[in-house]
Amino acid sequence: MKLASISSAFLSSPLDTSAYTLWNSDTGASSHITPHRHWLRNYKKCCVEIKLADGSSIYSEGVGTVLFEPIINGEPAQQVEFSNVLHVPALRNNLFSVLFLSMHRDFAINIHKDTISFKLAGKTLFYAKVHPSSNAAYLQGTTIPISESANLSSSATLPMDLELWHCRLCHPSYPVLRKMIKDELVTGLKITSTAKPDPICEPCLSGKMVADPFPSSSHHSSRLLQLVHSDVHGPIRTPTHSGFIYWVTFIEDSGRFRAAFPMKKKSEVFSCFKRFKAWAENQTGHTVRILREDKGGEYIGREFDDFCAEHGIQRQHSVRARPQQNGVSERANRTMEQGIISMLHQAGLPLSCWGEALAAFIHVWNRTPTSAVPGKTPYEAFYGSKPDVSMLRVWGLLPMSTSKRTRGRGGVLDLIWKSASSLAILLTIRARSSTTLPPRNLSSQSVLSLMSVISLASRSLSPPSSLPLSLMTHPPPPNHHQLSP
Repeated sequence: MKLASISSAFLSSPLDTSAYTLWNSDTGASSHITPHRHWLRNYKKCCVEIKLADGSSIYSEGVGTVLFEPIINGEPAQQVEFSNVLHVPALRNNLFSVLFLSMHRDFAINIHKDTISFKLAGKTLFYAKVHPSSNAAYLQGTTIPISESANLSSSATLPMDLELWHCRLCHPSYPVLRKMIKDELVTGLKITSTAKPDPICEPCLSGKMVADPFPSSSHHSSRLLQLVHSDVHGPIRTPTHSGFIYWVTFIEDSGRFRAAFPMKKKSEVFSCFKRFKAWAENQTGHTVRILREDKGGEYIGREFDDFCAEHGIQRQHSVRARPQQNGVSERANRTMEQGIISMLHQAGLPLSCWGEALAAFIHVWNRTPTSAVPGKTPYEAFYGSKPDVSMLRVWGLLPMSTSKRTRGRGGVLDLIWKSASSLAILLTIRARSSTTLPPRNLSSQSVLSLMSVISLASRSLSPPSSLPLSLMTHPPPPNHHQLSP
């Protein structure tokens, strides 16, 4: 059996009340079909394959007859009975087969404008009118249901058990139902059957099904730069002072050492990777072997592919719409974003300072342990020695000048600010104006480039553009932990 009208029958919304209760006159259906069991009389089991127009198949569960009361000229007419009506719960509409009546019941079908007349021996038994909103012709009349199974709430046909109340209460969990009964939280919830409910509820499976979590990988590279994870974050709504709205992350797999490059355009990923590759290989003496990313457009291109082929770098692309396969860099970007927001909030700085916060965050993050590398920090895994964190201070504290020698001068200022706990915080910045910064208002107009407070000794604020954020030689010079102005 072939069903051609898939758009009107199979894909209609069950919330379309008229389509769900009326009969759609369909010239493509070879049999009458309904999803309503309580309409069918003389019901018997019948499994028939129904092929849809898209090539898929569904199956009927039974067959029977339906009693229909037509309306002609506004008045109820003689009732008619539709035979060989298939029960197909998978459908959402009731299909009335025009061809079945014409070929097997000797009906004459007349179509005039928006009306389809069904005549037998010259007498019109019923007719269909075209609905203007759907361009579908629906029979004019009412289907008469079987009284003893007209609805699910009839206590004469269905036992009052947990399964029935599970359906009546819109599919809550059975522990919730038992709690409602035990604690008498509602009235009228009567149980007359102690039958155990079916543990498999198909509507629950359909509505509550979720994808299984991706299994965590316990595999880690055995040497430096054997595998590098990468991902792009952005665009960020607020650009930095230098106009950056993206950053690209590179993470060394064996030790989870992270690098980030700020970018103005996604197309800069290739140049950032070349700079990262040159720097990392020079620092470690190892070569990059595998690059794993999400196959975004910024990683695809003949120039990128040719470069990796020339240097023997294997490309690994994750499956489309499956960020879990690139989870190391995806999760790292999320962690960096959360850390940056926390730092900016604590410092009271505008969002345009996220570039400086990113530099400081990665610098510190590489010096904190990770569960992926037990017993050492990413810094130690990369450089081979333990990091010294004695110079770290709270990032972004407001400074004020204490040096008379530098007051009223432009250029580099060495500022000190003492907090309520009398902790001295040193910060090196470059001021745009020649005036001393106010102690309570450090705005973006006053500072061209705000370094992290981990930078204590340097007076040179322009990092080499070829190096990534927080990835410098060992030991890392403090003047390399900021974005170039």
